[in-house]
Amino acid sequence: MTLFIMINQLISHQVLSETKKNASKSLRRRLFLDPKTVESKDNEANFPYVDDFANLRYAAFGTSRTFGVGTNDRISETYPSLLSMGKADNYAIRATGPEYPAFCLYSMIGDNHYDVIILEYESYVQSVSQKCVDIRMLVQRLRNRFPAAIILFLQDFLPMNYKHKSNSLPLRDWKLPDGTPGRYKLRDPSNIALLKDDEWEVVENEGICDVEDLAREFNATLMTIDRPSTIRETFHAMRHYYIDDMTHWTPQGHMYIAEHIHKKLLEIPSYENNSQVKPWPEKDRCEWWFESGKTQFESSSQMKPFGVNKFAYEFSEDGYVKIVNSIGSPAQIFVQYMITYPEQKYFNATVSLRNSVEVPAENEVKLWTSLSGAGAMIHISKLSEQIGIIEGNESFLYIRPQNDHPDGNLWPFRIIGILMVPVGFGDKIAKAQIKLGSYLAENSGDGFM
Repeated sequence: MTLFIMINQLISHQVLSETKKNASKSLRRRLFLDPKTVESKDNEANFPYVDDFANLRYAAFGTSRTFGVGTNDRISETYPSLLSMGKADNYAIRATGPEYPAFCLYSMIGDNHYDVIILEYESYVQSVSQKCVDIRMLVQRLRNRFPAAIILFLQDFLPMNYKHKSNSLPLRDWKLPDGTPGRYKLRDPSNIALLKDDEWEVVENEGICDVEDLAREFNATLMTIDRPSTIRETFHAMRHYYIDDMTHWTPQGHMYIAEHIHKKLLEIPSYENNSQVKPWPEKDRCEWWFESGKTQFESSSQMKPFGVNKFAYEFSEDGYVKIVNSIGSPAQIFVQYMITYPEQKYFNATVSLRNSVEVPAENEVKLWTSLSGAGAMIHISKLSEQIGIIEGNESFLYIRPQNDHPDGNLWPFRIIGILMVPVGFGDKIAKAQIKLGSYLAENSGDGFM
Protein backbone atom coordinates (compact mmCIF):
# COMPACT_ATOMS: atom_id res chain seq x y z
CA MET A 1 0.00 0.00 0.00
CA THR A 2 1.26 3.48 -0.85
CA LEU A 3 2.67 5.46 2.06
CA PHE A 4 0.33 8.18 3.16
CA ILE A 5 0.61 10.94 5.70
CA MET A 6 -2.22 12.42 7.66
CA ILE A 7 -1.34 15.71 9.26
CA ASN A 8 -3.64 17.25 11.84
CA GLN A 9 -3.23 21.01 11.98
CA LEU A 10 -2.64 22.81 15.22
CA ILE A 11 -5.73 23.05 17.34
CA SER A 12 -5.91 26.19 19.45
CA HIS A 13 -6.91 26.25 23.07
CA GLN A 14 -9.99 28.31 22.14
CA VAL A 15 -11.35 25.39 20.10
CA LEU A 16 -10.98 22.94 22.93
CA SER A 17 -14.14 22.58 25.00
CA GLU A 18 -14.09 23.17 28.71
CA THR A 19 -14.53 19.47 29.28
CA LYS A 20 -11.33 18.77 27.37
CA LYS A 21 -9.11 21.58 28.56
CA ASN A 22 -7.31 19.17 30.88
CA ALA A 23 -6.79 16.66 28.09
CA SER A 24 -3.97 17.15 25.66
CA LYS A 25 -3.08 20.86 25.98
CA SER A 26 -2.89 21.54 22.29
CA LEU A 27 -2.76 18.77 19.76
CA ARG A 28 0.32 19.57 17.79
CA ARG A 29 1.33 18.05 14.50
CA ARG A 30 0.28 14.38 14.32
CA LEU A 31 2.11 12.20 11.86
CA PHE A 32 0.45 8.92 10.94
CA LEU A 33 2.14 6.47 8.60
CA ASP A 34 0.66 3.49 6.84
CA PRO A 35 1.46 0.47 9.09
CA LYS A 36 2.72 -1.51 6.12
CA THR A 37 5.66 0.90 5.80
CA VAL A 38 6.89 0.21 9.31
CA GLU A 39 9.97 -1.63 8.09
CA SER A 40 11.04 1.27 5.87
CA LYS A 41 14.24 2.88 7.11
CA ASP A 42 13.76 6.23 5.39
CA ASN A 43 10.90 7.51 7.52
CA GLU A 44 9.87 7.87 11.14
CA ALA A 45 7.50 4.93 11.03
CA ASN A 46 8.55 3.72 14.48
CA PHE A 47 7.48 7.01 16.06
CA PRO A 48 4.25 8.04 14.34
CA TYR A 49 2.78 10.36 16.97
CA VAL A 50 4.30 13.75 17.57
CA ASP A 51 1.91 15.42 20.00
CA ASP A 52 1.40 16.00 23.70
CA PHE A 53 0.37 12.39 24.26
CA ALA A 54 3.89 11.31 23.27
CA ASN A 55 5.19 13.12 26.35
CA LEU A 56 3.03 11.22 28.80
CA ARG A 57 4.58 8.55 30.98
CA TYR A 58 3.38 5.15 29.75
CA ALA A 59 3.54 1.72 31.35
CA ALA A 60 2.30 -1.46 29.67
CA PHE A 61 1.59 -4.83 31.25
CA GLY A 62 0.66 -7.86 29.19
CA THR A 63 1.55 -11.12 27.51
CA SER A 64 4.21 -11.96 24.96
CA ARG A 65 2.24 -9.94 22.42
CA THR A 66 2.91 -6.67 24.26
CA PHE A 67 6.40 -7.96 25.06
CA GLY A 68 7.16 -7.92 21.35
CA VAL A 69 7.34 -11.51 20.13
CA GLY A 70 7.02 -11.13 16.38
CA THR A 71 8.93 -7.84 16.11
CA ASN A 72 12.49 -7.27 15.04
CA ASP A 73 13.22 -4.84 17.86
CA ARG A 74 10.95 -4.92 20.89
CA ILE A 75 12.46 -1.69 22.19
CA SER A 76 11.34 0.46 19.25
CA GLU A 77 8.64 -1.48 17.40
CA THR A 78 6.12 -2.37 20.12
CA TYR A 79 3.02 -0.24 20.60
CA PRO A 80 4.11 1.27 23.98
CA SER A 81 7.24 2.65 22.31
CA LEU A 82 5.29 3.92 19.30
CA LEU A 83 2.98 5.86 21.58
CA SER A 84 5.74 7.44 23.61
CA MET A 85 8.65 8.13 21.28
CA GLY A 86 10.39 5.09 22.75
CA LYS A 87 10.14 6.19 26.37
CA ALA A 88 7.47 3.81 27.69
CA ASP A 89 8.20 1.14 30.29
CA ASN A 90 7.15 -2.23 28.88
CA TYR A 91 6.56 -4.64 31.77
CA ALA A 92 5.01 -7.40 29.66
CA ILE A 93 6.33 -10.89 30.37
CA ARG A 94 6.35 -13.89 28.09
CA ALA A 95 4.62 -17.10 29.20
CA THR A 96 2.97 -15.37 32.14
CA GLY A 97 -0.45 -13.89 32.86
CA PRO A 98 -1.45 -11.11 35.26
CA GLU A 99 -0.74 -13.10 38.41
CA TYR A 100 2.95 -12.13 38.54
CA PRO A 101 2.48 -8.34 38.36
CA ALA A 102 -0.49 -8.66 40.73
CA PHE A 103 1.86 -10.09 43.34
CA CYS A 104 5.00 -8.22 42.35
CA LEU A 105 3.94 -4.76 41.23
CA TYR A 106 6.22 -2.94 43.65
CA SER A 107 9.20 -5.10 42.69
CA MET A 108 8.52 -4.33 39.03
CA ILE A 109 7.91 -0.58 39.01
CA GLY A 110 9.31 0.68 42.31
CA ASP A 111 8.77 4.41 42.66
CA ASN A 112 8.17 5.16 38.97
CA HIS A 113 5.25 7.44 38.11
CA TYR A 114 2.85 6.97 35.17
CA ASP A 115 0.09 8.90 33.42
CA VAL A 116 -1.20 6.08 31.18
CA ILE A 117 -1.20 2.38 32.09
CA ILE A 118 -2.18 -0.23 29.49
CA LEU A 119 -3.25 -3.78 30.39
CA GLU A 120 -3.22 -6.44 27.63
CA TYR A 121 -4.52 -9.62 29.21
CA GLU A 122 -7.60 -10.30 27.09
CA SER A 123 -6.40 -13.78 26.11
CA TYR A 124 -5.73 -14.67 29.73
CA VAL A 125 -8.77 -12.89 31.13
CA GLN A 126 -11.00 -15.16 29.11
CA SER A 127 -9.59 -18.25 30.83
CA VAL A 128 -9.25 -16.95 34.38
CA SER A 129 -10.94 -18.77 37.20
CA GLN A 130 -11.62 -17.67 40.78
CA LYS A 131 -13.49 -14.53 39.67
CA CYS A 132 -10.45 -12.94 38.06
CA VAL A 133 -8.80 -12.32 41.40
CA ASP A 134 -5.40 -11.74 39.83
CA ILE A 135 -6.36 -9.13 37.22
CA ARG A 136 -8.58 -7.42 39.77
CA MET A 137 -5.81 -7.24 42.32
CA LEU A 138 -3.43 -5.81 39.74
CA VAL A 139 -5.90 -3.08 38.76
CA GLN A 140 -6.66 -2.33 42.40
CA ARG A 141 -2.98 -1.93 43.27
CA LEU A 142 -2.42 0.29 40.24
CA ARG A 143 -5.39 2.51 41.05
CA ASN A 144 -4.44 2.79 44.71
CA ARG A 145 -0.96 3.89 43.69
CA PHE A 146 -1.98 6.15 40.77
CA PRO A 147 -5.40 7.69 41.55
CA ALA A 148 -5.30 10.13 38.58
CA ALA A 149 -3.75 7.92 35.89
CA ILE A 150 -5.56 6.58 32.83
CA ILE A 151 -5.84 2.80 33.14
CA LEU A 152 -6.76 1.27 29.81
CA PHE A 153 -7.90 -2.31 29.16
CA LEU A 154 -6.78 -3.35 25.68
CA GLN A 155 -9.38 -5.81 24.38
CA ASP A 156 -8.15 -7.22 21.10
CA PHE A 157 -9.41 -10.43 19.52
CA LEU A 158 -7.48 -13.44 18.29
CA PRO A 159 -8.12 -14.27 14.61
CA MET A 160 -7.77 -18.02 15.24
CA ASN A 161 -10.73 -18.04 17.61
CA TYR A 162 -13.10 -19.82 15.19
CA LYS A 163 -14.69 -23.26 15.07
CA HIS A 164 -16.49 -25.17 12.32
CA LYS A 165 -20.26 -25.09 12.67
CA SER A 166 -20.84 -28.72 11.71
CA ASN A 167 -18.39 -30.49 14.01
CA SER A 168 -16.91 -27.76 16.25
CA LEU A 169 -13.48 -28.34 14.69
CA PRO A 170 -11.17 -25.59 16.00
CA LEU A 171 -9.58 -23.54 13.25
CA ARG A 172 -6.18 -24.47 14.66
CA ASP A 173 -6.86 -28.08 13.49
CA TRP A 174 -8.07 -27.14 10.02
CA LYS A 175 -6.10 -28.73 7.16
CA LEU A 176 -5.40 -27.66 3.63
CA PRO A 177 -6.62 -29.85 0.72
CA ASP A 178 -3.24 -31.63 0.62
CA GLY A 179 -3.67 -32.66 4.27
CA THR A 180 -1.08 -30.32 5.72
CA PRO A 181 -1.97 -28.11 8.73
CA GLY A 182 -3.36 -24.76 7.65
CA ARG A 183 -3.14 -22.78 10.88
CA TYR A 184 0.24 -21.24 10.11
CA LYS A 185 -0.60 -20.48 6.48
CA LEU A 186 -3.54 -18.14 6.84
CA ARG A 187 -1.64 -15.05 5.83
CA ASP A 188 -1.80 -16.39 2.26
CA PRO A 189 -4.89 -15.03 0.41
CA SER A 190 -5.20 -18.27 -1.59
CA ASN A 191 -5.60 -20.23 1.64
CA ILE A 192 -8.01 -17.69 3.10
CA ALA A 193 -10.17 -18.22 0.01
CA LEU A 194 -10.59 -21.88 1.03
CA LEU A 195 -12.50 -20.85 4.15
CA LYS A 196 -16.25 -20.55 3.61
CA ASP A 197 -17.90 -17.82 5.63
CA ASP A 198 -21.11 -19.75 6.24
CA GLU A 199 -19.24 -22.75 7.72
CA TRP A 200 -17.31 -21.02 10.50
CA GLU A 201 -18.36 -19.20 13.64
CA VAL A 202 -16.58 -17.31 16.38
CA VAL A 203 -15.91 -19.32 19.54
CA GLU A 204 -18.00 -17.85 22.32
CA ASN A 205 -16.01 -17.87 25.54
CA GLU A 206 -17.70 -18.78 28.79
CA GLY A 207 -16.76 -17.55 32.22
CA ILE A 208 -15.17 -14.37 30.90
CA CYS A 209 -14.00 -11.98 33.54
CA ASP A 210 -16.31 -8.97 33.45
CA VAL A 211 -13.80 -6.33 32.46
CA GLU A 212 -16.60 -3.78 32.15
CA ASP A 213 -17.34 -4.17 35.85
CA LEU A 214 -13.66 -3.78 36.67
CA ALA A 215 -13.48 -0.66 34.55
CA ARG A 216 -16.44 0.88 36.33
CA GLU A 217 -15.16 -0.07 39.76
CA PHE A 218 -11.66 1.35 39.25
CA ASN A 219 -12.45 4.19 36.86
CA ALA A 220 -10.61 2.52 33.99
CA THR A 221 -11.18 2.74 30.24
CA LEU A 222 -12.03 -0.07 27.80
CA MET A 223 -10.54 -0.08 24.33
CA THR A 224 -12.12 -2.75 22.14
CA ILE A 225 -10.99 -3.67 18.64
CA ASP A 226 -13.96 -5.15 16.83
CA ARG A 227 -13.69 -8.33 14.81
CA PRO A 228 -14.74 -8.20 11.13
CA SER A 229 -18.07 -9.89 10.51
CA THR A 230 -16.85 -13.02 8.66
CA ILE A 231 -13.87 -15.34 8.82
CA ARG A 232 -12.60 -14.31 5.40
CA GLU A 233 -12.90 -10.63 6.22
CA THR A 234 -11.07 -11.27 9.49
CA PHE A 235 -8.02 -12.82 7.87
CA HIS A 236 -7.94 -10.50 4.87
CA ALA A 237 -8.13 -7.49 7.16
CA MET A 238 -5.72 -8.73 9.83
CA ARG A 239 -3.16 -10.89 8.01
CA HIS A 240 -0.62 -8.07 7.78
CA TYR A 241 -0.87 -7.44 11.51
CA TYR A 242 0.03 -10.93 12.74
CA ILE A 243 2.94 -13.28 12.26
CA ASP A 244 2.26 -16.81 10.99
CA ASP A 245 0.83 -18.02 14.31
CA MET A 246 -1.93 -15.37 13.95
CA THR A 247 -1.45 -14.61 17.65
CA HIS A 248 1.52 -12.26 17.94
CA TRP A 249 1.59 -8.89 16.24
CA THR A 250 3.99 -7.93 13.48
CA PRO A 251 5.56 -4.43 13.60
CA GLN A 252 2.64 -3.36 11.42
CA GLY A 253 0.27 -4.86 13.98
CA HIS A 254 1.86 -2.88 16.79
CA MET A 255 1.35 0.29 14.76
CA TYR A 256 -2.28 -0.71 14.27
CA ILE A 257 -2.73 -1.16 18.03
CA ALA A 258 -0.89 2.09 18.78
CA GLU A 259 -3.20 4.02 16.47
CA HIS A 260 -6.31 2.63 18.20
CA ILE A 261 -4.95 3.49 21.64
CA HIS A 262 -4.03 7.00 20.48
CA LYS A 263 -7.55 7.54 19.15
CA LYS A 264 -8.99 6.28 22.43
CA LEU A 265 -6.91 8.74 24.40
CA LEU A 266 -8.30 11.54 22.23
CA GLU A 267 -11.83 10.42 23.13
CA ILE A 268 -11.35 10.60 26.89
CA PRO A 269 -13.38 13.70 27.88
CA SER A 270 -11.17 14.84 30.70
CA TYR A 271 -7.56 14.22 31.43
CA GLU A 272 -5.20 15.83 33.87
CA ASN A 273 -1.46 15.27 33.65
CA ASN A 274 -1.24 14.64 37.36
CA SER A 275 1.79 13.18 39.06
CA GLN A 276 -0.18 12.41 42.19
CA VAL A 277 0.76 9.09 43.75
CA LYS A 278 -0.20 7.45 47.00
CA PRO A 279 2.07 5.42 49.30
CA TRP A 280 2.37 1.70 48.77
CA PRO A 281 0.14 -0.05 51.37
CA GLU A 282 2.30 -3.17 51.04
CA LYS A 283 5.66 -3.82 49.40
CA ASP A 284 6.40 -7.17 47.81
CA ARG A 285 9.87 -8.57 47.19
CA CYS A 286 10.05 -10.77 44.11
CA GLU A 287 13.02 -12.41 42.42
CA TRP A 288 12.46 -13.10 38.72
CA TRP A 289 15.28 -14.54 36.62
CA PHE A 290 13.31 -15.91 33.66
CA GLU A 291 14.62 -13.25 31.25
CA SER A 292 17.90 -12.16 32.83
CA GLY A 293 19.33 -15.34 34.38
CA LYS A 294 20.31 -13.24 37.41
CA THR A 295 19.16 -13.43 41.01
CA GLN A 296 20.43 -12.73 44.50
CA PHE A 297 19.11 -16.10 45.66
CA GLU A 298 21.79 -18.78 45.71
CA SER A 299 20.99 -22.34 44.73
CA SER A 300 22.47 -25.82 44.73
CA SER A 301 21.48 -25.87 41.06
CA GLN A 302 23.03 -24.06 38.12
CA MET A 303 21.22 -21.27 36.32
CA LYS A 304 20.65 -22.65 32.83
CA PRO A 305 19.28 -21.18 29.61
CA PHE A 306 16.41 -22.85 27.77
CA GLY A 307 15.17 -21.31 24.59
CA VAL A 308 16.03 -17.77 23.57
CA ASN A 309 16.69 -15.45 26.53
CA LYS A 310 14.95 -17.77 28.99
CA PHE A 311 16.60 -18.98 32.18
CA ALA A 312 15.72 -21.25 35.07
CA TYR A 313 17.14 -23.07 38.04
CA GLU A 314 16.83 -26.71 36.93
CA PHE A 315 16.37 -29.66 39.24
CA SER A 316 16.66 -33.28 38.17
CA GLU A 317 17.63 -34.28 41.73
CA ASP A 318 16.99 -32.91 45.20
CA GLY A 319 18.22 -29.37 45.73
CA TYR A 320 17.42 -25.96 47.17
CA VAL A 321 17.21 -22.23 46.64
CA LYS A 322 18.29 -20.10 49.59
CA ILE A 323 15.74 -17.33 50.21
CA VAL A 324 16.66 -14.14 52.05
CA ASN A 325 13.70 -12.32 53.59
CA SER A 326 14.14 -8.63 52.74
CA ILE A 327 10.61 -7.62 53.74
CA GLY A 328 11.53 -7.31 57.42
CA SER A 329 8.51 -9.25 58.67
CA PRO A 330 7.05 -12.74 58.18
CA ALA A 331 6.47 -13.35 54.48
CA GLN A 332 4.44 -15.75 52.36
CA ILE A 333 6.39 -17.62 49.67
CA PHE A 334 5.12 -18.59 46.22
CA VAL A 335 7.00 -20.15 43.29
CA GLN A 336 6.77 -19.48 39.56
CA TYR A 337 7.65 -22.61 37.57
CA MET A 338 7.35 -23.97 34.04
CA ILE A 339 4.59 -26.29 32.83
CA THR A 340 3.33 -27.72 29.55
CA TYR A 341 -0.16 -28.52 28.34
CA PRO A 342 -1.65 -30.97 27.55
CA GLU A 343 1.37 -33.30 27.34
CA GLN A 344 3.66 -33.57 30.36
CA LYS A 345 7.24 -32.59 29.55
CA TYR A 346 8.61 -31.73 33.01
CA PHE A 347 9.33 -33.54 36.25
CA ASN A 348 6.68 -32.90 38.86
CA ALA A 349 8.09 -31.86 42.23
CA THR A 350 7.31 -31.53 45.91
CA VAL A 351 8.61 -28.35 47.52
CA SER A 352 8.81 -27.07 51.06
CA LEU A 353 10.45 -24.43 53.25
CA ARG A 354 13.19 -25.67 55.55
CA ASN A 355 15.10 -23.89 58.26
CA SER A 356 18.13 -25.90 57.19
CA VAL A 357 18.83 -28.13 54.21
CA GLU A 358 19.30 -31.20 56.41
CA VAL A 359 16.06 -30.95 58.42
CA PRO A 360 12.91 -31.96 56.49
CA ALA A 361 9.83 -29.78 56.74
CA GLU A 362 6.59 -31.05 58.17
CA ASN A 363 4.58 -29.90 55.18
CA GLU A 364 5.29 -30.24 51.47
CA VAL A 365 3.43 -28.91 48.45
CA LYS A 366 3.07 -30.96 45.28
CA LEU A 367 3.61 -28.96 42.08
CA TRP A 368 2.17 -30.51 38.94
CA THR A 369 3.76 -29.53 35.65
CA SER A 370 0.94 -30.41 33.25
CA LEU A 371 -2.82 -30.15 33.02
CA SER A 372 -5.18 -32.70 31.55
CA GLY A 373 -7.09 -32.00 28.38
CA ALA A 374 -6.62 -31.77 24.66
CA GLY A 375 -5.37 -29.09 22.33
CA ALA A 376 -2.27 -27.58 20.84
CA MET A 377 0.95 -27.79 22.82
CA ILE A 378 1.63 -24.80 25.05
CA HIS A 379 4.63 -24.04 27.24
CA ILE A 380 4.12 -21.41 29.91
CA SER A 381 4.75 -20.65 33.57
CA LYS A 382 2.46 -21.21 36.51
CA LEU A 383 2.17 -19.69 39.96
CA SER A 384 2.15 -22.14 42.85
CA GLU A 385 -0.06 -22.09 45.87
CA GLN A 386 1.57 -20.83 49.03
CA ILE A 387 4.63 -22.92 49.84
CA GLY A 388 5.04 -21.62 53.37
CA ILE A 389 5.90 -18.64 55.54
CA ILE A 390 9.36 -17.33 56.36
CA GLU A 391 9.39 -16.20 59.96
CA GLY A 392 13.03 -15.12 60.16
CA ASN A 393 15.67 -13.68 57.87
CA GLU A 394 16.23 -16.67 55.63
CA SER A 395 15.00 -20.11 54.67
CA PHE A 396 15.62 -22.83 52.13
CA LEU A 397 13.16 -23.65 49.40
CA TYR A 398 13.75 -27.39 49.10
CA ILE A 399 12.84 -29.11 45.83
CA ARG A 400 12.36 -32.85 45.36
CA PRO A 401 11.78 -33.56 41.63
CA GLN A 402 9.84 -36.69 40.74
CA ASN A 403 10.35 -38.49 37.46
CA ASP A 404 6.98 -40.21 37.67
CA HIS A 405 6.08 -40.25 33.99
CA PRO A 406 5.64 -43.73 32.42
CA ASP A 407 8.37 -43.28 29.81
CA GLY A 408 10.66 -41.41 32.23
CA ASN A 409 11.98 -39.09 29.53
CA LEU A 410 11.20 -35.71 31.07
CA TRP A 411 12.82 -32.29 31.35
CA PRO A 412 14.19 -31.20 34.73
CA PHE A 413 11.86 -29.23 36.99
CA ARG A 414 12.38 -25.51 36.25
CA ILE A 415 11.88 -22.60 38.65
CA ILE A 416 11.93 -19.11 37.11
CA GLY A 417 11.03 -16.92 40.08
CA ILE A 418 10.20 -16.69 43.77
CA LEU A 419 7.48 -14.36 45.04
CA MET A 420 7.65 -13.02 48.58
CA VAL A 421 4.78 -10.93 49.99
CA PRO A 422 3.76 -9.77 53.48
CA VAL A 423 1.66 -12.27 55.40
CA GLY A 424 -2.00 -11.75 54.51
CA PHE A 425 -1.40 -10.06 51.19
CA GLY A 426 -1.09 -13.34 49.29
CA ASP A 427 -4.38 -14.49 50.77
CA LYS A 428 -6.12 -11.51 49.15
CA ILE A 429 -5.25 -12.85 45.74
CA ALA A 430 -6.55 -16.29 46.67
CA LYS A 431 -3.63 -18.02 44.96
CA ALA A 432 -4.35 -16.20 41.69
CA GLN A 433 -4.23 -19.39 39.68
CA ILE A 434 -4.67 -19.16 35.92
CA LYS A 435 -6.87 -22.01 34.72
CA LEU A 436 -5.20 -23.10 31.52
CA GLY A 437 -8.18 -24.45 29.67
CA SER A 438 -9.13 -24.92 26.07
CA TYR A 439 -9.15 -21.22 25.26
CA LEU A 440 -5.37 -20.85 25.52
CA ALA A 441 -4.78 -24.12 23.73
CA GLU A 442 -7.07 -23.11 20.88
CA ASN A 443 -5.47 -19.70 20.42
CA SER A 444 -1.76 -20.06 21.09
CA GLY A 445 0.23 -22.87 19.59
CA ASP A 446 3.37 -21.54 21.25
CA GLY A 447 1.78 -20.86 24.60
CA PHE A 448 2.27 -17.08 24.50
CA MET A 449 6.01 -17.59 24.91
